[in-house]
Amino acid sequence: MNYRNELNKVVPVFNYRNVLVEKIIGGFMVMGKKVTSMDDVDDVIDESLRTVGKSIVTVENKGSINCQNDKV
Repeated sequence: MNYRNELNKVVPVFNYRNVLVEKIIGGFMVMGKKVTSMDDVDDVIDESLRTVGKSIVTVENKGSINCQNDKV
């Protein structure tokens, strides 16, 4: 017996690419967006990864720490 398939029949939520995906009538719900296919699920996940990647700022400080507050 394939327990994973049996579990999906009971609980319509599964982990795909480390993201929870809900199976709904007519498609899937991923990250608050309704999509119709697994290809669209991949697109939503890839879009979110690009967005997070753009928001990350790297700073090279070479071991020094500067304080912006003069009272410290």
